[in-house]
Amino acid sequence: MEGSLRNFDQLLDMTVTNILNHTHPYDLACHLYEYGDTNAALQIIRQCIDNGNAKERAWANILWGVMLLDQHQYKGAEDKFNEAAKDKITAYHAHCNLAGSAESQGSNNLAMVLADRAIKYAPTRGDAYAFRGLIRCKLNDYSGGLAEFDREIALDPKSLIADRKSTRLNSSH
Repeated sequence: MEGSLRNFDQLLDMTVTNILNHTHPYDLACHLYEYGDTNAALQIIRQCIDNGNAKERAWANILWGVMLLDQHQYKGAEDKFNEAAKDKITAYHAHCNLAGSAESQGSNNLAMVLADRAIKYAPTRGDAYAFRGLIRCKLNDYSGGLAEFDREIALDPKSLIADRKSTRLNSSH
């Protein structure tokens, strides 16, 4: 019995990978990228783009853009995010990532415009307000930044910013 269990983990990993590849290829690509297998992730991304499924193509462009952004290949990343922005399902994420790319390059005013576009697609998502708060602070608009953070907390009371604010308030007593 011991010999048959020796390779069980490897067999289980191969089985899960095969199932995900056929049922949720985007999720598998994210997993592979997160664990450093960029080439395998990129191969699956290309399959998602070519398979005719618009939703998978849009999400694959988001991940490909993130991969390029991580490598500081801003133009290529922005091209992928702009492609993903054409699909309403991924438009919010695409604009958030475009804003992040602009901010990474020091274009804070453009980042603010792109964050505003993201918010138009998902006005009840708190994370874009938090990002906008960060940009406002970088533009020396601290009261505006705090207002954005408060808006993010109101929308997402369990957010990291809400948690940090609560910790600071509780530690001051």
